[in-house]
Amino acid sequence: MVSIEYTAGFFDGEGCINCSTNKGGSPFIRILVVNTNIEVLQSFQQRWGGDINKNYRAKAHWKQAYTWRLSHSACANFLKEIQPFLIVKSSQCKSALDFFEIRPNKGHKWSDDKLTLANKFISEIKQANKKGVELH
Repeated sequence: MVSIEYTAGFFDGEGCINCSTNKGGSPFIRILVVNTNIEVLQSFQQRWGGDINKNYRAKAHWKQAYTWRLSHSACANFLKEIQPFLIVKSSQCKSALDFFEIRPNKGHKWSDDKLTLANKFISEIKQANKKGVELH
């Protein structure tokens, strides 16, 4: 089993806090970690759950990559555990945990006020996830 510190470092480098919407238009957050070392991803899966999928290989000489995906309350639990050790994704993690604090329970709908706040947290995550050079 890998340590929380190792997991946080691995996630800082290889992971992603992904924001999306379901078919009904409700926002959700999930964790994605892509790597060619399936054993590491399996150790994460054993501890926190989720699923592992084989990625498409665009070129035959590329190593096979896999994606570990974690959603819903398991995602929140994972982020709570690794949060103290994150560096690169610390701000995204905070916004994601703020999102999970206001998320309605399963079977309940978002209120307008909470949906506005949730979209603010999602916007913060997406802004932090942007690639490229910052222009001042």
